[in-house]
Amino acid sequence: MQQTQAIDTRPQGAVEEDNDKIFTFTWATARLPLFFLLCMSLFGLSVYPVVLIIFALLIYTWKASRYDTVIMSLIFLGGYQFYGHMPVARAMIVILTALIGIIILKKTPILRKSLLAMAFYAVSLLIVAKKSLEPMGHQLPILIQQLYFLFFIAVLLIFSGERFSFNEFFRRLFPYCVIICIFYCLDFFIIGGYFLLPGAHGEPLWDPDMAPFTFRLLRQRPPGLYLLALLIYPMANGWKMPRWVWIPLLGAIAATQTFTVLTGLIFGFVVAQGSFRKYGKYILSGSLFFIALYGVDSAISGGGDTSVLRVRQQVDQLFSIEQAQDEEDIAELGTGRMAQALPKLELLYDLDMEWFGFGYLHPDETTNQLFFVYNPFYSDVQKANEIATGVEISGVQLFLNSGYFGVAMHFTWLLLLWLIVRRRPMAKCFLTVMLVMIWFGIGGYTAMSMSQGQLIAATVFGGILLQDPGRPTNIALRNERLMRERISSATTTGEPDS
Repeated sequence: MQQTQAIDTRPQGAVEEDNDKIFTFTWATARLPLFFLLCMSLFGLSVYPVVLIIFALLIYTWKASRYDTVIMSLIFLGGYQFYGHMPVARAMIVILTALIGIIILKKTPILRKSLLAMAFYAVSLLIVAKKSLEPMGHQLPILIQQLYFLFFIAVLLIFSGERFSFNEFFRRLFPYCVIICIFYCLDFFIIGGYFLLPGAHGEPLWDPDMAPFTFRLLRQRPPGLYLLALLIYPMANGWKMPRWVWIPLLGAIAATQTFTVLTGLIFGFVVAQGSFRKYGKYILSGSLFFIALYGVDSAISGGGDTSVLRVRQQVDQLFSIEQAQDEEDIAELGTGRMAQALPKLELLYDLDMEWFGFGYLHPDETTNQLFFVYNPFYSDVQKANEIATGVEISGVQLFLNSGYFGVAMHFTWLLLLWLIVRRRPMAKCFLTVMLVMIWFGIGGYTAMSMSQGQLIAATVFGGILLQDPGRPTNIALRNERLMRERISSATTTGEPDS
């Protein structure tokens, strides 16, 4: 415990060999994250004046710990189950911050390449929007949400003139993730509502929907667990954490009952190993684990179509693909997600728009009847007439938005990002996070085409750029270290420093 205090109080600009790979959770490390996350809960419960306290915390951490500034900014902009909708356009905050950074930051070669990759992606988005029959003004609010990856520039701005250590970042992030997991457990097992993690379902603080101690186990939405993707890489590479943390971690995963997130975290852990022998070991262990989990879910769920943990339900649906006889059978796949997609995909091809998609249709602003479909797969006939967007499979939604062209440009952009950092020390961490976000997109929760996934990946990407040897701060720190080594060597040998 004493070691944690030393880690937390050392100066950020110090030259260090940081080999301490232990996650710790103490009151000293958790009180600031706890206070911030409680403020975020109040924000989600419609206590909007608390945003002044949140901004005050951002200013405080700017001086005390910029790692916390990055983490708080990431959570505040992404929401991650703390709120449903912010009264202001979060994407514009990211874009305006990025524009400031582009103007004032020194353009190292790797930063120039990164900006060119973002320019390429932004132009491809504009091409798709121009090809659409929908007015550009209606599309812009949706289009700019594809640009949250510009958050990496905000990370560069926050650490402008400061040293960045991934190890310290991981240590600082750990208490936030543990507290969020505890919030999930409290909301699910104790409170019986959406109070600490209100999300889109939360009621105002003055009229909360709670049933404490009644064991009303309301399924919690999973966005708060996306942040765990940032800890997969260190955990897969030898970092240790207190054993008791597994209780809230597994409890939070159980509260979300989300098979895609569970498998995504395990998939990321396997990818981060980087060893074929370990791949085989974890694949075998994972297979046995899922077989056991399937059996447990079947035992506690009975013989109904739905299951408590949603494991048996998801697996059974995968096997039912071979037995699908018609569109209605296909529509039931993915817990009904294919029912959302089928009529919209049919309309896309009927209108010969498969190459550039519908464009970025706005769920409220779009009024062109051409983009409305009748969906016969919904049991609620009042929802049968809908706009041709809002599919809970991120890959399908990307295809509907931008067609074959947009899908090709999106994956070209991701490839460019990977090529830019592939030779950097933490490139494997970025690849792991990116693949996990893509995996989450299978369930439509997030993806590299959505805000929360882009923000998380952009944080790692920005950290890699901060470790660029050509960055002025790193050059100065390297020269300072070399000078100290030279002085130490001269002092040890007793020779004058010439």
